[in-house]
Amino acid sequence: MAENKTFNHLFVFALILISTSALFALADDVNGAVTLNSGTFDKILGKFKTVLVKFDTAYPYGHKQDQYKKVAESSIGQPDLLVAEVNIKDYGEKDNDDLKQRYNINKDDFPEYRLFLKNAKDPIPFKGDEEKAEEILDFLVKESGLWLGGPGSIKEFEDLVVRFFKEPQESRASIIKLAEEELTKEKHKSNFEQAEMYVKLMSKLDSDVNFLMKEISRVSKLLAGKLSDKKKHQLKIRQNILNIINAKYRESLDSKIVRNNDDANSSSNEL
Repeated sequence: MAENKTFNHLFVFALILISTSALFALADDVNGAVTLNSGTFDKILGKFKTVLVKFDTAYPYGHKQDQYKKVAESSIGQPDLLVAEVNIKDYGEKDNDDLKQRYNINKDDFPEYRLFLKNAKDPIPFKGDEEKAEEILDFLVKESGLWLGGPGSIKEFEDLVVRFFKEPQESRASIIKLAEEELTKEKHKSNFEQAEMYVKLMSKLDSDVNFLMKEISRVSKLLAGKLSDKKKHQLKIRQNILNIINAKYRESLDSKIVRNNDDANSSSNEL
């Protein structure tokens, strides 16, 4: 009798161990992302320029979770971006239910993404396809202006774009000339078309300050239509280069605001 009781206890204990192990297997770490809860959410959010949060079930899995992992891994090289996950339970102690209520998250729509931009009043909801990491990343880059690398990324020309935006309007032609000289170098033979795109886009921007946003909108509309795989690939590269230039433009605006604030503070101190 005692042996049976001991066996039953061991059997129950084994079941508990198996169940616990299964739960931890489901709640695996995601490279490039963090898990937030009600106690850490507000503390962490204010420390980053941009935070992409996925609100999801307690133990997410499957294709949509795989896409989230791709998004998280793509964010690793961008210090101004944090990718995070909030796991919501609708049973027991209802973990993170307060965050679910605060941001009007519907469990029937899991996963739901929200993009939090520093100093913005409300987060921006992602309304695309959660089964496509590419769509989530496009949304992230478009709304935040952050650079995430990818097809079309060429460091030498990105550095020239930074210099282009730092220069006053009347001096930008000299940067375009440097870009044209860079384009003739042997090392750019393999990526000539993408490199040339930087030069042409800078030239357009020099004569029309509104060109960038108009072109981003135009390319987005074209990509939404029916295209051959080859044309779609070409436009995706163009879109990525436009997003890179837009990110550098936004960074230049931020640095100008900081400089202006510093100058204003310096003047007020002198007074």
